[in-house]
Amino acid sequence: MRVLDLFSGRGGFSKPWSDNGHEVVTLDNDTDGTFSSTHMTSISDFSPLDHYPVGHFDVILAGVPCTEYARWGMRGVNRTLRSMDPETLRPKNELLKEFIRIRDELKPTYWVVENVRSSISFISEHLGRPSVRIGMRWFWSNTTGFETFFGPTEMKLIRLAYIPKTHRHRMLNKKTGKYTWVGRSRRGPARKLSTIEYPISEAWVCFLSKDMVSWRRRASERILEIRHAREEYNRKAKESKLILP
Repeated sequence: MRVLDLFSGRGGFSKPWSDNGHEVVTLDNDTDGTFSSTHMTSISDFSPLDHYPVGHFDVILAGVPCTEYARWGMRGVNRTLRSMDPETLRPKNELLKEFIRIRDELKPTYWVVENVRSSISFISEHLGRPSVRIGMRWFWSNTTGFETFFGPTEMKLIRLAYIPKTHRHRMLNKKTGKYTWVGRSRRGPARKLSTIEYPISEAWVCFLSKDMVSWRRRASERILEIRHAREEYNRKAKESKLILP
């Protein structure tokens, strides 16, 4: 398949596609200078038909940046956001609309959009209800039947990739010489976004390809690897007394 990965970042969403032999084209503005995309430009400046004909891509992936949605979701608990006018925080879906523009111009066979919980009502206005929830991420697509294709057992493996925030770190206060609990965070390699995304996107590769054989060959190995790494991280953390069970 030919795949276009919009808002590609470091390529976590599309890497399983290239690893499985698919042709991947990425687009991002690379503002932090830590990754390289096929098209390094603002999505609003990208004219897809200047580069590719209609129907060129089989799949368009869009991990639309979640900043505006996350800010909206945090407006009631974040002290700074709480003091702001809610209307100034209301998501405008500008980046989502850019995805829709490109999708409608290129007319791919499939498309998949990913985002956080607080985006649901806003994205659903344009794309309908989410197709599936995996961990703390929701996915919209022009296909249905993701959970039916994999079934309950396989879905449990897929959801293992999203490790919940279930422990707290403590940090030494240099002024007082005492440790204080400073909040919750992800465990082990799940702290790396690409690690979190990889098995989820690999599942999408197999679903859109209708290739259960490849999924069963790779899924258990990769996701169990994440689980074992999490258990090892927890063991070492408990030994060093850096986390609260």
